[in-house]
Amino acid sequence: TNKKIKVTPQVGILKISTPNIDFESKASGGIAVESMVSPRVGIAIGFNYAALDITDLDANYNAGIYNNYTPYYNATWYNNNFGQGRQLNYSQMNLDLMGKFYLTVESSLRPYIGLGVGYNRSNLKYEDTGRQNYQYGNTQAYYGNEEFSTSYATGLIAAGTEFKFSETVGLNLEFKLSKGLNDQMNNSSGADSRYNPDQERLEQISQEIAGANFSTINLGLTVQF
Repeated sequence: TNKKIKVTPQVGILKISTPNIDFESKASGGIAVESMVSPRVGIAIGFNYAALDITDLDANYNAGIYNNYTPYYNATWYNNNFGQGRQLNYSQMNLDLMGKFYLTVESSLRPYIGLGVGYNRSNLKYEDTGRQNYQYGNTQAYYGNEEFSTSYATGLIAAGTEFKFSETVGLNLEFKLSKGLNDQMNNSSGADSRYNPDQERLEQISQEIAGANFSTINLGLTVQF
């Protein structure tokens, strides 16, 4: 066949795992464009977006002391204002470049493996952004407007299969595992972590996510040109 370009809109689920966090998105979506450089080898560029909600209940944070005050999550003041753990909103945009090797050629079922790199842009913020002030001794803490955005690179491997209904249309199922390389770039903060312990908490979580394992399962409809 002379059809060498594939376009695959896809939906799936993203899971983020580290020793201390374990998040799963409700859904993710994106699109991949692939060029077949030979019957067995393709080069794919993919874009994906995922969003998820998290409740921060990490007991380890209770023992941290920031700027001479301790923001205990079990304190009456904190619970009255924010509840037992604040709700987090996390979103991620991802751009991948991946080489794919197809294990079969003359078949309607074409399993493949892939290897590549990615670029992630993520945003993490608390759902409730209203300002609250907290006095501890002579130090004033300022809660509210916490947000943190950052970028980082990933390395990835993938395995999947393409089922061709015809020369033009097929179904693609793919599992992808990627690893954050932990070097954050282009950071942007919504509040000053020197005076806001929850802003510092966001930055800690974001740093951990930048070195996390990301597993994605995508199902897509492939159209070949």
